[in-house]
Amino acid sequence: MAAFSNDEDLLRYRPSALDHGIEELSDLHEEAHDLIIEALEANWFRDQALSHGLNPDLTAMDETRLETSRLRRLSCYKVLELLYLRLMKVTPQEDGFARLKTEFGKEYDREMQKLMTQGLGYDWNYGGAITQDEKFTPQLRRLRRC
Repeated sequence: MAAFSNDEDLLRYRPSALDHGIEELSDLHEEAHDLIIEALEANWFRDQALSHGLNPDLTAMDETRLETSRLRRLSCYKVLELLYLRLMKVTPQEDGFARLKTEFGKEYDREMQKLMTQGLGYDWNYGGAITQDEKFTPQLRRLRRC
């Protein structure tokens, strides 16, 4: 299983991420990957498959067809949220790690919303490349009065 990010990517967003006694975070990158795939399958793939004429019950999402470069930042935010969840103390009062976990959780949510708004590419026609017409673009739904 491939992750969408690695420790080097993570350090661009939070240079001190590995300063807390944890030397590498590959397990968190893999967990973030799984959570992102799960979220995309639940909130994105089904509607997009239907709009491309595919039955999502018969066609599973193939992550190798995703525009994964757009998921690196999203993955970093999720890894940081998971890291600070692991580091926070279980006390009645919130510590710094708990606040960081909350902040990076919000960043993850904002980045996911931005991806859903701006678009995420998927190779729907199995052509080996994502063309402009395969980019997700939100459709506006308008009510018309008759």
